[in-house]
Formats: sequence, structure tokens, C-alpha cells
Amino acid sequence: MDADVLALIEDGVTRFSRERYSREQWRSYSQETDGYCLSVWREMADLGWFGLVMPDSDDEKAPLANLLPLFVGAGAALWREPLLGILGESSSLLLAARKTGDDEGLLEALVEGRARPAFADREANPVSRDGVLSTVATFNSGRYQLTGEKSCVPAACSGTVLIVSARIVSSGEPAAFLVSVDEPGVSLNAYRTLDDRGAATVRLENASARLLVSGDSALKSARLRGGALAAVEAASLMRSVVEATADHLRQRRQFGRTLSSFQVLQHRLVDMYLNYRESLALAHRLVDACDRDETDLARKALLVRVQVAAASRFVTQQAIQLHGGMGMTDELPIGDYYKRVLMLESLYGSADWALSRLAA
Repeated sequence: MDADVLALIEDGVTRFSRERYSREQWRSYSQETDGYCLSVWREMADLGWFGLVMPDSDDEKAPLANLLPLFVGAGAALWREPLLGILGESSSLLLAARKTGDDEGLLEALVEGRARPAFADREANPVSRDGVLSTVATFNSGRYQLTGEKSCVPAACSGTVLIVSARIVSSGEPAAFLVSVDEPGVSLNAYRTLDDRGAATVRLENASARLLVSGDSALKSARLRGGALAAVEAASLMRSVVEATADHLRQRRQFGRTLSSFQVLQHRLVDMYLNYRESLALAHRLVDACDRDETDLARKALLVRVQVAAASRFVTQQAIQLHGGMGMTDELPIGDYYKRVLMLESLYGSADWALSRLAA
């Protein structure tokens, strides 16, 4: 993307966060279905931001780097909108289906803000992270039927359609299917996640579905895109936490001096800053690797997950400690940043999980 256009988008994202994400507004959005405001979602679409997922032509792939300003903004201001699942993962599968004309116009509807396809991929079975799916698809009477259970599907209740990963029984091949949220045989158990956003457990009992795209490569690509953008969000989140902590140390006084004048606290802040900068560099490098379709992407994604998960935990926990008892109060957002870090670990893996996969 042209550097001038990218700069304009970054300015727009900063202004949007300032105007739409005050602390009071952030709290008010939690009262909505799935914990985000649909009018804010439509405003993002009207600004043309969702069009960043579209390639310039049918023969090209839209660079993942185009989405960086949005996920930098999402992390810095704790945006509640389900950007990771929709722009990161669902759009990847819709782009793959669009090449064969099987996306049913959903990609264009997503760009316009009319469609919100929720990505239902994770299962209670831990090996599902490696693509071993328990949800199965059988072909009966000219149609596919899905049976299984998907855990922690973000924004499922406000989604207009589900994109469900499943294993085709006849071939053993993994695939992604379109399933209506109102389809008989589909039940949603809604709940609030640790970071006060909406999610649901999706149960499927012979639910009718339409094949969107088959093959392991499309699903792997979607998961990689989601993981890379989650790393960018986490790195940007760390930046806000470091800045807030530095401001607190400059303002808070103890023994007649500002806390920032104590060398031991300066060293803590430097460690936080270095963890943020290392994570940011690695997250951007992973996005670039995805755009270049480099070899051994899965291993590179795990290495980045180790760093980002460990660093974001360290930074947010240090921030809570340096803020004292105020760190976990509702008055300050520090605790909410920490909860978001824990939720991203739940969705994309902890440092220990990533290390175990690297060892395997």
C-alpha cells in the first residue's frame, strides 16, 4: 500500500480511538450483544477500513500488512469489535472461496459491514489446534451435515453466519463450511469471556451446511493470519500499557520524590519497554513472512507466539504491580489490558503451549 495512504489510515484510526473509545464509551459498549456496538462496526465499514482485506485484482492476494493500522489501533485502545475472527480468519477463507466463486457474495457484504461471519474453529480437544478436528461433515441426500462442538467462538451470537471447520468423513479432508446461525441442529450457549466480550459454544447436530473451501492449506492460512494479527494487537496493547505506567511513575510521589526517580523502577520500566519493542518487531516480521508466503511459516508463528505471549504477560503484570492497588480497579484500564492478554492466550496459545509444539 502507498505510504501516504497508510499514513492517512493510521491518522484516522488514532482519531477514531480518541472519539469512540473513551473509558466511558468502552464500558457502555459492554452492554451490547457480544460486548461491542454494531453502530461502531458499521462506522468502521463506512470509513472503508474493511476493504483493506480485498486484493487489487483477482490474481493477487491482499497484503496482510494492509490491516496493520487497524490492529495497532485495536490493541492500543482495546477495541471490542471482533476484528481478529472476521478480518483475520473468516476473510481469509472467503478470499480463498472467492477465487472459485463460492463465497456467495459474503466477502463484499463483509467489506460493506452487512455480513459478520464468525469463525468457529476451536474445539475442546487440544489437538484441534494442530488441525485434528472432531467435528465431522457427512454428505447425505445432496447436502453436507455437520456434527460436533466448537468452543469459544467470539461474537457468535451477533454473527450473521458461521464459518465452521470440519473433517469430511468420506475423504478425511478438512474443510470450511457455511452454516446459518438459525439452521435447525445449531445451538449456541452464549457467555461472557474473561475480557468482557461475547462468545459462545456452538453445538451442531446434523446441521445443514454448504461447502465453502476444502483442503488443509486454506484453514492453515486462516489460522496463521489470525495468529499474526493477534501478535500485532498484543504488541500494540503493550505499548499503551508501558506508556500508561511511565505516566503513572512520573506523577506518583513517594518519600518526597516521583516514583520515576527510583532507579529500580526505572529498570523495571526499561524491561517492559524492551519486551514491547521485541514483540512489535517479531509481530511485524511474521506479517511480512505471511505476505511473502515464506517456508516454515508454522514454526515461525510458534516462535513469535512464545515471545509475544510471555512478553505481554510480563508487561501487564509489571504494570499492575507498579500501579499498586489501583492496577486492578475499574477506574484504570490496566486490568482490562491484562484480561485481554489472557484471552488472546486462550484463543491463540500460551508461551508454554507454543514451546511444547516447537519441541514436538
